[in-house]
Amino acid sequence: MEVRNEENASAAPAFSKQPRPAPASVDSAAVSQRLQKELMSLMMSGNLGVSAFPESENIFSWIGTIDGGKGTPYEGLSYKLSLRFPLEYPFKPPKVKFETSCFHPNVDQFGNICLDILQDMWSSAYDCRTVLLSIQSLLGEPNNDSPLNSYAATLWSNQEDYKRMVNKQYMEGVEQLERLDDNLEASAWIAKVFHACFKLSAHFEWMKLDLSKHGDWDLIRENYHL
Repeated sequence: MEVRNEENASAAPAFSKQPRPAPASVDSAAVSQRLQKELMSLMMSGNLGVSAFPESENIFSWIGTIDGGKGTPYEGLSYKLSLRFPLEYPFKPPKVKFETSCFHPNVDQFGNICLDILQDMWSSAYDCRTVLLSIQSLLGEPNNDSPLNSYAATLWSNQEDYKRMVNKQYMEGVEQLERLDDNLEASAWIAKVFHACFKLSAHFEWMKLDLSKHGDWDLIRENYHL
């Protein structure tokens, strides 16, 4: 897979800074600070059709969004991705996956992406913006010579049928994500109920213990049939 070049309008920009050597030990505070700077830079970069933000309060776990480029089979579609940054970042690449189902020669059924800058061609000079723009560029310029999805690579030459498969898999993926979100919300609500019941039960047991010490528990149990 070739690195997205500068000639493509949606490709990652050129970098003037040189890659730095990896430190002997991991400094999580420094990594966290770098990710915060990358987040601010991405937010200030304008509407590029890409965005990302940390999940809850975990700076090492992000959710990104990529809009399909104009003139590609993905135009008008918006894909959700997960980005997991290792403690060794930026000397090791983030792990990036499509969360929205994506029909593409270089994306497998689990959302894994075949892109060189996420593997052996990674450089510490790259950042999250580079990654997102490179994936956005990859959508419209797949590497059909080394596909993860051979059917998509074969179908690429027939753009009408290809776009039909893109839309079909996209809609199925969006519906699946919506069901998953509903299930997660329901699970969270059930967990809160169980937690409240547990706290109430624990409080009740402590009350029993306290009352038994003062000799009042037998009277309460008799009156309330406990």
